[in-house]
Amino acid sequence: MQRAVIEIKADLLCNSGLHIGNQEGHYTPRSINAPVLQNPAQQLITPSTRFAPYISGSALKGKLRNIAEILFEKPAELKFVNQPAVPSTNTPERKLRRHECSTWAEAARCEVCFLFGASTSGDYAPATKYKHFNGRLQFRNALQKNTLEKEVKTENALDRLTAAANPRTMERTAPNAVFGFNVVFFSYENESFIEPMRHFLGCLRFLEMSYLGGKGSRGSGSVTFENISIAGHKFAGLKDIDSELAFLSEGGEA
Repeated sequence: MQRAVIEIKADLLCNSGLHIGNQEGHYTPRSINAPVLQNPAQQLITPSTRFAPYISGSALKGKLRNIAEILFEKPAELKFVNQPAVPSTNTPERKLRRHECSTWAEAARCEVCFLFGASTSGDYAPATKYKHFNGRLQFRNALQKNTLEKEVKTENALDRLTAAANPRTMERTAPNAVFGFNVVFFSYENESFIEPMRHFLGCLRFLEMSYLGGKGSRGSGSVTFENISIAGHKFAGLKDIDSELAFLSEGGEA
């Protein structure tokens, strides 16, 4: 039985250019080697030249899951997904390297899988090979809240011997762009939610010290969370996790 639903909202501020990649010309044909992901719904009701980037929920979840694996020292494991039903076919197996617990019971006790979910197998899935442990976090796409023009960054790879140039253009959301961050945390009967929430907020703090999106080692993707609201309680930033969670633990927890 569902016990609590905790909504976490924030303004995700880009301190530097942000690049969440998309296939070239997928929505709008542009002469850019590495365009950013754009919101097709906004482009349908606005001129085609409108720059309407967004951060997909999958990009946010993937980055924060990776951070959780680092913080909680969960080694990545090689898994095979979408295996062909007939081994003789030429369909290649897709390999996935990330941490996932092998049983439902392990996932329920894991700092990473409890929050982000896992595809489990074994004694909890006798009828099928895989059974999902649904993570307690639900991510939503982060839409840009202010209107800023894009920036195009040109990078150049130089041959060390001949000095031959290999220029490449990359599209980025401009610094000071603000996106609406929105995540829902679901808690169920007899589950503790204080410690998992503390773990998740710790991942957000780590993200502020790391980067979001691509080309982070070259200056892109520095972000800050501002104007945070957790279940209606407002905070300026992620400075003190204990004070951010104090209101949740009022009256104790089951």
